[in-house]
Amino acid sequence: MDKKSNKLKTFHLMILTLSLVNIILNSCSVKQKEQNDILVSNVAFSEGFTVNVLVTAKMDDIFDMFYALDSLDEKFTESNKIRKVIKGTGEPELISFLVDRKNVLKFRIDLGRNLDQKSIVIDRIDIRCDGKSIIIPGNILEHFFTGNKYLEFSENGNTIYIDRKGGTKTPFITSSALLNKKMKIEFQ
Repeated sequence: MDKKSNKLKTFHLMILTLSLVNIILNSCSVKQKEQNDILVSNVAFSEGFTVNVLVTAKMDDIFDMFYALDSLDEKFTESNKIRKVIKGTGEPELISFLVDRKNVLKFRIDLGRNLDQKSIVIDRIDIRCDGKSIIIPGNILEHFFTGNKYLEFSENGNTIYIDRKGGTKTPFITSSALLNKKMKIEFQ
């Protein structure tokens, strides 16, 4: 009987844990939807691969997105780069990076060239391909992206502090192995 009751307790604990995780994820997405309802209608839909970033910056800046098409080991190159200018209004701005091909395996977003920019806020990143999407709220960015040594995620995740460590290096985030795998499953 003990073995059977232990299995039953383990099963109930697992169900409870999954229920709590589901509640947390749903509350995050509902909160995110409430914050960004108006902006959702401006999200770019296309036949290719699109990364939409809802970002707030205090100063004008330039963001670049690099992407790899052939291999996860492929280096990022200037030929596979898209550049966007952002306005530093202190208000959320939606920027869209569109790749006319669907087979993007990984990507990197350079978070600005303005040496005076000390922080930015990313409310969400929305990745779309073939009518399917992966929406990553800003408060969990750190789980789906790896940052270089020139940035630090805030405790709540959506504010990114920039520290160029005395140089002119660009802070960037790269899609993590987890996100790359999720894109492969969802989009192919």
